[in-house]
Amino acid sequence: MRYALELAGSLDYLTVTCLDRLAELPALQVCRRYSFDTFVVERIARSPTSRSLAHQEQIMRNLARCRPLFEPVANPSALLELLNGELGTPVRFVSEGPSAADKRWLDISRDHETGVYPSL
Repeated sequence: MRYALELAGSLDYLTVTCLDRLAELPALQVCRRYSFDTFVVERIARSPTSRSLAHQEQIMRNLARCRPLFEPVANPSALLELLNGELGTPVRFVSEGPSAADKRWLDISRDHETGVYPSL
């Protein structure tokens, strides 16, 4: 997501969907870095040339050889907090199910003592 945000430029907020599906996973994990041969890749560099398909192709070839380094995340609320901290763009809208009633705007004024968003 960091790479996509870097390419897209400034965004007002993010939307995270399928939060209800996280309960089906054996463990909630994120990948913030990759193992590539003997190196750890922490960031995917964008092309110095705008819209370079050759650069994108090279990224895809390299990522195919990478191994994701997963880190555990305690719960969906912790995931949203991690995304906010890592990406610098607030998660403002979430979907927790298939119907319109399952979609909602988040109050971006989370509990700063616990770092938890209301009603997650």
